[in-house]
Amino acid sequence: MITKGSLRTGVIWNMASLVILAISGALLNVLIAAKYDASTLGVFNQVLSVYVFASCFAVGGISISTLKLIAEKSDSNRIHEIAISAILLTTFFSLCTTILFWTLRSPISSLLDSPGVYVGLTWITPGLFCFALNKTLLAIVNGLHHMRAFAVFQSLRYFNLLVGFFIAVAISFPGERLAYVFSFSEIILLFVLLIYLRKFFVWNKTLSIKQWFPVHFSFGVKSFLSGALLELNLKADVLILGYYSSDLTAGVYSFAAMVFEGLYQFFVVLQNNYNPILSKLLHERNHKIFIATFQSGHALVHKYARAIAPFLVALYPLGLRILFPNQPEFEESWLPFSILVLGLLISSGYLPFQNLLVMAGLPAWHSVYMFLILSINILGNIILVPRLGMVGSALGTSFSLLLGCILLIFMSKKCLRLGLHSKTLAE
Repeated sequence: MITKGSLRTGVIWNMASLVILAISGALLNVLIAAKYDASTLGVFNQVLSVYVFASCFAVGGISISTLKLIAEKSDSNRIHEIAISAILLTTFFSLCTTILFWTLRSPISSLLDSPGVYVGLTWITPGLFCFALNKTLLAIVNGLHHMRAFAVFQSLRYFNLLVGFFIAVAISFPGERLAYVFSFSEIILLFVLLIYLRKFFVWNKTLSIKQWFPVHFSFGVKSFLSGALLELNLKADVLILGYYSSDLTAGVYSFAAMVFEGLYQFFVVLQNNYNPILSKLLHERNHKIFIATFQSGHALVHKYARAIAPFLVALYPLGLRILFPNQPEFEESWLPFSILVLGLLISSGYLPFQNLLVMAGLPAWHSVYMFLILSINILGNIILVPRLGMVGSALGTSFSLLLGCILLIFMSKKCLRLGLHSKTLAE
C-alpha cells in the first residue's frame, strides 16, 4: 500500500537523484562548451532533441501502460505477465524505430543544415534501442513503487553520461561524436536493470502473457503520441531556433534551455511519485481523496516555486560568469532563461499532475491535451523566433506551459467530471 510516508520517502530519494541529474547535466554542457566550443554544444543539443523525440516512438507508449497496469494489480502472477509482455512489445517497437532512425540521419542533418548532426545521430543510435527498453524496465520499477531503486537507476544514467564524456576527452573524440555518451550510459543501465528485474524472466506454466499484448498495444497506441508530444514540446524551441539560426546561437540558448529542463525534472520526479497514486485512486474511483491529494500537492509545490524562482533568475548571471569567464556570448541567454523560469513558476502547481488523464485510463484524450500544448509552442516559436531570436524561443515555450494549466483544469472537468479546485465532483 502507498502511504504518505512512502510517498515522502520516494520523493526524497528521487530528489537526491535529481541533484545528480542537475549536476551531471550542467557539468556536461559546461564541459562541452569549455573543452570544445558553443557550436559543438549546439550540435550536441540538436542531436539530443531528435534523439529524445525518436525515443518516444521507440517505446510506443508501452511504458505508460506498464506503469498504470502494474500500479493497479496486487497479484504477483498478473504483474509478471504484464511486465514480460511489455518487455517483448517494447523490444519490437524499439528495433523498428532504431532502424528508421538510422536511415533518416542524412535528411535530418540536411534539414538542420549541420553536418555535425549526422555524425552525432550515428553515434547515438545504439542508445536509442537501449533507452526504449530501459524506459519500460523503469516503468516496472515505478509501478511496483520501488522508488529508492528507481532513484538509484536514474542517478546511474546521468552519472554515466559524465563518465562517458571523460572517456571521450581522454581518447580525443571529435566534438561531433560526443552524443555517444548516451549510448554508453544506456547500455550500462540496461545490464543493471536486467539484473535487478531478473525474477521477471523466470517462466512458469501458470503465466499467460498473450492476453496482455492487445491491452498494451491498444493503450500504447493511444498514449505514445502524448509522450512524443511532451518531449518535442521541451525540445521544439532548440530545434526551431537551430533551423532559423546558427549552431552558435542554438548552443548559447541551449544552455539556458538545459538549466530550464533541469528545473523541469523536479516536476518529473513528483510525477513519477504521484503517477501510481493517481492511477490507484482513479481506478478505485476515490475522487474525494484524489482532489484532496491534488490540492495539497498543488499548493505546496507552488509555494516552494514562488520562493525559489527569484533566486534562480538573480543567480544565473553569476553562474555564467563563473562557468564561462572567457565566453561572454553566453550572457545573452539570461533573458530567455528568466522568461522560461516565469512560465515554469506560473504552471508549477499543475506539472506534477500532468499525467492525470492517462492515469485515469484516457490516453487518447491525454494525447489531444499534449497536441494542443505543442501546437501553441510550435506556432509561437515559428512566429517569434525570426523576429526575436532566443527570446522568441523562450516566450513560445512559456506560453505552452501556461496553456497546459488551463487545459488540464478544463479537460479534467469535461473528461473526468473532476473539479480540481473544488471539494466535490464537477457537475
